Amino acid sequence: MQTTTAAQTIPKPLLFARHSIGLGIVALANPLIYYDQQPIGMWLTTCLGPIVLALTAYGLYAVFLTERAKNGWPKSFFMLTWVLMGLFLLGQWSDYNRYRAPKAEPHSSAPGSSWSLAWPSIGQKLPAEYQPRVTALRKAAETGALSIVNIRPPSASDGALVEWPSNEVATIENQQTWWIADDVVGIHVDNRSMRKIGMIEIKHAPSECAIAADSSFIYYSLPLERPVESATQAIIQFRSGDQIPQANGCLIVTRIRG
Repeated sequence: MQTTTAAQTIPKPLLFARHSIGLGIVALANPLIYYDQQPIGMWLTTCLGPIVLALTAYGLYAVFLTERAKNGWPKSFFMLTWVLMGLFLLGQWSDYNRYRAPKAEPHSSAPGSSWSLAWPSIGQKLPAEYQPRVTALRKAAETGALSIVNIRPPSASDGALVEWPSNEVATIENQQTWWIADDVVGIHVDNRSMRKIGMIEIKHAPSECAIAADSSFIYYSLPLERPVESATQAIIQFRSGDQIPQANGCLIVTRIRG
């Protein structure tokens, strides 16, 4: 009986402070906070979203059942807010897992495999579906179905780009297809991460990946004119000059920042 009385005498400002702090801490369980370009904004959205929805719902409740709402305030409001917070977090985790889940691709014959157009100078054997896939990708770019992203000169703002986790870089690498034609390199990327791709780093060797020595790789940093947004595909395009020969070789995505 004493416990109930004590709980009823807790000042409402203190109750609101306790629940607000608790919501702020629980909001950190939203995985998208750690992948968003503006993590503080995502955290605030996670905190305030359920509160705003609960206030709206409770306001409508008070319009039709004024006395009940008055008697239940603020306990019922807090309960509703916590339920909405739980549902919101479940939705965020569902989105996170959907984007993180690897999906089989017909052109990804083996982890880490990277293909180029088939020139006979090295004679690497490529999967039969590779040439039709490259043709389809290039046609999609020509018709505008796939966007082309060119590279730009490096800038001071590149230092503010956030490094991607290595496992997400590996997902992009395992799904990418690249080719070279008329001294222009195209790299098709399917961004299923919750991050944007602002800069991509690659390494290239003029031989098959399985036999390429570490010393044979040349590294390239490719800052993009515009980012490849989350849940989108694009072809990253740049001129190779004489750096990447028009022959079968190994091109691997090594790092991504965004």
